[in-house]
Order: sequence, then C-alpha cells, then structure tokens
Amino acid sequence: MQRERFPAVYSIKYSDVDAPEHYSLGAMVVWATVPYAIWQLSYHFLITVRRREKIAAGRPTSFTWLRRSYAKTFLGRLVLRQPEWLQEPTFMLIQYAYALLTMVPCPIWFWYRWASATFLMVVFTWATYNGATFYIDVFGKRMERELQALRKDVQRWQSTPDNRGIGDESRSPLMMGASPAAPAGHKRDESLEGLPPLDQPAALAKEDSKASATAVEDSTAAGEGMRKRDGN
Repeated sequence: MQRERFPAVYSIKYSDVDAPEHYSLGAMVVWATVPYAIWQLSYHFLITVRRREKIAAGRPTSFTWLRRSYAKTFLGRLVLRQPEWLQEPTFMLIQYAYALLTMVPCPIWFWYRWASATFLMVVFTWATYNGATFYIDVFGKRMERELQALRKDVQRWQSTPDNRGIGDESRSPLMMGASPAAPAGHKRDESLEGLPPLDQPAALAKEDSKASATAVEDSTAAGEGMRKRDGN
C-alpha cells in the first residue's frame, strides 16, 4: 500500500544508501534550508527594509515584539546585547537555528511508528492545553475587566444626584399615585387633556373589560342572526 500510494516515502525507506532517490539527514536539511533561506531573505527585504518607516511608526513585527515583550528573557538579552546593525541578523540566525533543531528529530518520526505516534500525541495534547488556557486566561480576564468597568459605571450612575432614586419603585411618581410635575418653562400639551391620568390603572382596566364584554355580546348576536337567516 505504501509503495502504491506513497512511492516517494517507500523509495526513501527501502532504497539503497547509494541510490539517487535515497535522502540522508544532511540532504534533507539542505533541501529544507534552501526554501527557508529564500523565505527569510524575502521577508527581511519586503517587510524590514521596504516598510522600515511604518515599523518605526509603531507597526509591530516579530523582531520588534521580541525587543519589547521578551527583552528580559535569554533570547531577548542575547539579541539586544549585539550592536544595532547586528540585532536583526542575530534574530534571523536564531530563527534558522530553531528550524534546524526541529528538523533534526524528523528521521526518528519517519523511521519509527511508535515514536511518531508519541510525538503527535504530545503535540496534540500541548496544543489542546494551550488553546484551553488561552480562552480562560485571555477571554476570561477580558470579560472580568469588562464586568468590573460596567459595575463601576452603574455605581457612578446611581451616585449621580440627578439619577439618585430612579431605581427605587417606592419613590416613583407612578407608584405614589401622582403625575410627575412638568419642569419650569415647559408648555403643557393640550392634546393630552382628555386622556385619563396615569394614576388610574383600575379605571382603565374596568373600561377595557366593559369594551371586551360589549364586543363579545355583539359578535354573539351577529352569529345568532346569521343562523336564523340560514335556517329560514
């Protein structure tokens, strides 16, 4: 199955050492390094050189993030210890060394099934743990800060003299049976003269019940009339 579906893998695993299709660890590192070097140099030219003004204005990159957030770590001190013109090349060399260190164990994952499965399970567990703690640490703390800010706003709003007592239902004009007084200089709306006051909910409920009963009686009488007419 491997020979039919993955001929390149089969050739590397079962070909002779002197065969041209057989790749050693050194050859794998070289062929992986060439695309990486092209990418790293292109990134340095397109981002660090051509957009140097935007970076100086505050646009973050991985290098500026290292200098600002990881200045006290070992790698940060190693980079910042260099002269100004050597800091970016040192950072790129550190990235390349990291890439090489992650390439070296790849033949182990390639040749041994249980080692590869163990490595993948460790990576999967680590990624799951990082994702779960990210949601708790980042989003949980962010929501906690938002709730604290909202609580402070509510307390500030309640302590304002103009808003004091608004939430107290016992002091509400509607609950006390008195209409709120119009502010000074406010012209009274004469179109509201004929409306019932807001402190008469019982009277309004009684009128609504009478209107409903009258509507029911009218509909009943109309139904009786239609049945008599159909019977005749």
